[in-house]
Amino acid sequence: MSPVSRGIVFTGKRRLGGWDVFFWDVRDQAVRELTKGGNACRPRFSPDGRRIAYVSSDADGKGDVWIMNADGSGTRQLCFDQDHDWCPAVLNDGRVLYTRWEYSDAPHYFTRLLFHMNPDGTN
Repeated sequence: MSPVSRGIVFTGKRRLGGWDVFFWDVRDQAVRELTKGGNACRPRFSPDGRRIAYVSSDADGKGDVWIMNADGSGTRQLCFDQDHDWCPAVLNDGRVLYTRWEYSDAPHYFTRLLFHMNPDGTN
């Protein structure tokens, strides 16, 4: 639950296929769709509740980390990797923590590496 907006962010399936990020406001019981199109999943609020990190898949099914404002505005892609990026979380200092599935030429027990980056996708 977001400490600011008093709501819950979750993934739901659209009627015509695909997945999107939704926000459920516990005050007025309204549900709002925050992403439109694509395949978005694994949303997580930042500690201050003002941003949401999530994964969105491209046409090939490869997941990349994105971030947006809690109202669904200001979406920005943070990762542009050739491998899958998953499970984003925003740390207290704003950095984004995520895992990467590096499966090319590697034994599978080393495939889920932990990474971090600045909130703007650098470093």
